[in-house]
Amino acid sequence: REAIQIMGSLAEEYGFYGAGEFEGTGESLAVSDVDEAWIFQILPDPSGASAIWAAQRISDDSFAVLANMFVLRELDPNDKKNFLISNSVHSVAWDRGWWDGDELLDFTKVYSDG
Repeated sequence: REAIQIMGSLAEEYGFYGAGEFEGTGESLAVSDVDEAWIFQILPDPSGASAIWAAQRISDDSFAVLANMFVLRELDPNDKKNFLISNSVHSVAWDRGWWDGDELLDFTKVYSDG
């Protein structure tokens, strides 16, 4: 959890480089310790100066496969135990008209071709 927060904070402050736009510019990483495992997905924000990122905890009775595409779906910002997200996840999607705010944001649907 702390590693996710540090990586996300650094990317928001210093930016995340990706050539092109969205799909192909992002990264998916597995981050774990002895207590928990997370899927961390990140891409550059539209300004190129910051980052959009989200992370989901992998439940103890599950596993994850990270391929060449984002896999995070509906992000629940109220579920702090299982989700960590940048402030820009919702604001960029809203500002660009990609998300109407009526339901949970689907990270993969909004920020990739998936």
